[in-house]
Amino acid sequence: DIPKGYMDLMPFVNKAGCECLNESDDHGFENCLRKDPTYLESDCDEQLLMTVSFNQPVKLYSLKLQGPDNGQGPKYVKIFINLRSMDFDEAMRATRITYFTFIGTPVQATNMNDFKRVVGKKGESH
Repeated sequence: DIPKGYMDLMPFVNKAGCECLNESDDHGFENCLRKDPTYLESDCDEQLLMTVSFNQPVKLYSLKLQGPDNGQGPKYVKIFINLRSMDFDEAMRATRITYFTFIGTPVQATNMNDFKRVVGKKGESH
């Protein structure tokens, strides 16, 4: 549920500015933006690198990641803000805002104030 005073940011996602490295042809990035049983899957290993672009500055209150009950969902998630598109080597070196470990942990929280100024043009860095 979305708390009072907040809204779903999906209408502000700039799909043309989004990308995902290692996405499967059959289960690509756009699947994770839908509210249906489709899903995002890597085409070669356990790593995916997603860039989500917004068409205006947004303030994130929460982020919902949903995985299957069979253990096939993400185990680790690193979140970065206001970085241009990057490759896996750059993601390893870049400063992340937060890091989630989902192994044996049903819910984790982070300080969403770190995301006050999330801007969304592809390739734009602030």
